[in-house]
Amino acid sequence: MLPFTSDYLSYLLTHPNDSEYAKAELPGGEQIELIGVGALVITPKHLANHCKAIVLSAGIHGNETAPIEWLNQLLDDLLKGTQSTRHPLLLLFGHPNAMIAAKRELEFNLNRLFCGAWQQGNSQEHQRAAQLASWMADFYQRFDGERLHYDLHTAIRGSVHEKFAVAPFIPQRPHNVSQLAFLQHCGVHCVLFYHQSTQTFSYHSAAVHGAEAFTVELGQVKPFGHNDLSKLDALDNSIRQLITHARVDWGNVSYKDCHWYQVTEEIIRHHEDLAFNFADDLANFTEFADGALLAIQAGEPILVSDGPKAVVFPNAKVAIGQRAAILVKAMSIAQCQHLTKQ
Repeated sequence: MLPFTSDYLSYLLTHPNDSEYAKAELPGGEQIELIGVGALVITPKHLANHCKAIVLSAGIHGNETAPIEWLNQLLDDLLKGTQSTRHPLLLLFGHPNAMIAAKRELEFNLNRLFCGAWQQGNSQEHQRAAQLASWMADFYQRFDGERLHYDLHTAIRGSVHEKFAVAPFIPQRPHNVSQLAFLQHCGVHCVLFYHQSTQTFSYHSAAVHGAEAFTVELGQVKPFGHNDLSKLDALDNSIRQLITHARVDWGNVSYKDCHWYQVTEEIIRHHEDLAFNFADDLANFTEFADGALLAIQAGEPILVSDGPKAVVFPNAKVAIGQRAAILVKAMSIAQCQHLTKQ
């Protein structure tokens, strides 16, 4: 028996240390397993011939509440039997203790601790990253089929492009056109192609498990109860289609209706005195001309080279050694097509 019948999020936030295994049968015939704090596996009664192993994660940063509330809503519908799935699902509520504290993180940025980086410390975040990675490995090993992972976030600041996805950099592996079309159906019309390996959760699933994976940004951070989830209707409809049907034809990518960017470099905080040369509320994807002064660090200017370029995720308060911003350059349709496969 499950220790909850609905609204798992409320249960999770009041029982953040209750890790007892439990399972039950859902009204649609699926089996649901609570495998740990914030981790649930849902297995269809009959696995489709073309089943996908789908991981949906939210709350890797505890204050990014809209996707957490959306994931809870999807789970609620599965619990009630008003939603079914033909594919095995792993639902991960990333950082419950940070959710309770209404903070992005407690000690470390959880989304920089994957690909084995959890071995370099023993904080709550290090332990949590190891747990999440272990559950993902067990899930992908348990179910054959195409591996998918959508890690859902919201950004600290506003954005020129409200919703956007970050595609991990996997050398010699073209990006999947069908997945890019799926993102457009989700209402995501901006994609950043990363330029190097990272230690994010979506990079981990792509690099370690060969999954088609994305970090998906879905708006701006707001407290629990203050989100307009209707803004996620396109995402909601598309993911429900994905899990309900054995196969979905997402059609062709509309290259002209999407903004494509190549990540060119990162600004790393090496010194306490790192200061950006723009307002704290500057929107993501604000563009700067070639030669523009972006920041000063250790008395040295950081300038835009080979511009224009846009700034994404600027945060001068990150820990020393962590990424304080990324710079991106707009891509042509031809450049984007070169990175993709049918």
